[in-house]
Amino acid sequence: MIDKFWLDLYETRHQWAFDAFADFVKGIDPELTSGVGRSEHVTVVVYGSTQVGKTTLMLDMLGIGSEHAAEVGEVLRGGRPVGTSSTVTALRYRKSSDDSWHLGSNSASLDNAEAVAWFGALREQVEAGAATAPDVVDVFIPRRCFSSESEAFSSDIRLLDLPGLNAANKNEAEHVKRIAETYVLNADLVVLVGRINNLGFLRPVELQLPQLQDWTSFPMRFRVVLTYSFSSASLREYFIEHAPTIGEVRERLIKELRSHDIAITSEVARYLYPLEFGQSWAALKQAGGDYFESAKGAADELWTDFMESVRSVANPYSRMRMAFGIQHAADEKMATFHKESAETPRALTERIDKERRVLSGFQSHVDGLAKECVALGKRREALVSAAEADRLDAEIEARFPWSDIVPSKASLARPSDVANAAQHARDRLLEAWNESSAQCFDIGERDQPESGDRDNAHLFFAKLGASPNVREIDSVIDRLENYYIDRYSPIFSALDSDYDEFVDAVRTARKRFVNIARKTTADQMKAEADALKKKLREHETTRELAIAAVNKRNAALESLHDERLLAEQQREEFETRMQRSVEHSKQFRAHMARAHDAALDGARRLFHDETDSTRAFYRLMYEQVVSHELANLMDGEGE
Repeated sequence: MIDKFWLDLYETRHQWAFDAFADFVKGIDPELTSGVGRSEHVTVVVYGSTQVGKTTLMLDMLGIGSEHAAEVGEVLRGGRPVGTSSTVTALRYRKSSDDSWHLGSNSASLDNAEAVAWFGALREQVEAGAATAPDVVDVFIPRRCFSSESEAFSSDIRLLDLPGLNAANKNEAEHVKRIAETYVLNADLVVLVGRINNLGFLRPVELQLPQLQDWTSFPMRFRVVLTYSFSSASLREYFIEHAPTIGEVRERLIKELRSHDIAITSEVARYLYPLEFGQSWAALKQAGGDYFESAKGAADELWTDFMESVRSVANPYSRMRMAFGIQHAADEKMATFHKESAETPRALTERIDKERRVLSGFQSHVDGLAKECVALGKRREALVSAAEADRLDAEIEARFPWSDIVPSKASLARPSDVANAAQHARDRLLEAWNESSAQCFDIGERDQPESGDRDNAHLFFAKLGASPNVREIDSVIDRLENYYIDRYSPIFSALDSDYDEFVDAVRTARKRFVNIARKTTADQMKAEADALKKKLREHETTRELAIAAVNKRNAALESLHDERLLAEQQREEFETRMQRSVEHSKQFRAHMARAHDAALDGARRLFHDETDSTRAFYRLMYEQVVSHELANLMDGEGE
């Protein structure tokens, strides 16, 4: 029979650590209180989204009998259909002292229907944003629902059902986020639940809460349950082909997780649990066969391992181990942060450079539009001025020169000479008209060329179209060609009258040519001026929009500069904070080491002072046991 003295002595092997730990917690940095220094009750938080089997898992963890699982699940949903999110606030599950439901601060006994109504009213409060909505509700499940064959958690363990963060209702989402941050931070253990066919839920961006995103850095505080594991086709095939051990199943999962860019170390791997329960497990059992038998052994072993792992947290010893993990967690966080934060300034710098290039392009566009607006305005002013100026009359008059069209009377002696002169005048007018259609008008502004047409910006080309008629000249030619004798009488000469008639006809025709050319040119100048006015308005509008875009881009560039500066500041602050955490962890190690040395010294002193030989032997053994406890703490062994 083992001596009671030894049993009592052995029970105190951790006391030195508990006492030292209690002293250390009094002055611990508030930043490091997650996982240590809380009440004597151990809190296990279960976190997962809808339809992953979270409720079924928790009922099994509580020890709810399979015949009551559907009943309890229906009440907890509060009237919500299967497949929808039912948990609107943190629910802390307990075992009732009788066969009724007891919910929240109300100690009244409730039946199933009353409990469903109570949960429904709670949801309405949360969705309405009521200030009276509680953060956490104690749910006492009827005692009759617990299986006598299952060992439920001891009374000092609180199983907390945490709602997911994907609520559609705004008030519910804000409420859930606040309580999630609070209870995840202060939990002894967090159980992350997800389906095996969606391993991506473990990525930090999917987990959303910062308190969850570092789970691979501090794995001893987490357990990962992958549901629907043994009913998945891939694992079924793997089992049939390989008959794997539990370790091989975990190794296979690790490979899949790494394919999702999730860092999995050997330390993390020990906390992965592919499980199967609920209706899917019942379906496998009903199907029977070799696969179910081989899967059942693995599933039972994993479930036992999982439950023992969770129960192992229910003692102060595990919290001390977590304190030893502070330095490791800080190192992991710092390494991850360095990797990610190194990308952030680089990415921001690339975005800043890109934004500068875009801004430069926008600014060039604005400058180009400004120049075009000036050029368009000046050309329009020149056209308006040219269309109304006497200079246009003079230039068009010069295109039909009188001296080039009508010869002097002295050069004419015969009717045929006058007819030829008339024909020449007729031809010259038509030639001048055609030449005018091919020529341009100089409207000035040579120093402000229009964009894209530097050489011709000061010119205007008129399209005169078909020439006017010269019927007066044609009539004179016809009459002169009807003379019987091609000469004038020396006594009664008709040269003067024929010449005057010819001159009048040419003058009339020329005036018609000048007037039509003047009006056609002026109308076309006015039409282009009007078109330029419209184009100028469009350019001004485009320029205003471009200026607004430039201002917006400038603001975006300034914001990126601020973001980069903030990222640099956050990096410096984070490094300072993590270094403080590391130093604190080092102090804790030294503190525990001193306490361990003191405990060994005390054990040796008691050994030397002991007069009873049997007790001296036990004290020597006690010293040997205590000598390994510090190492056990550091290695996470010896629960």
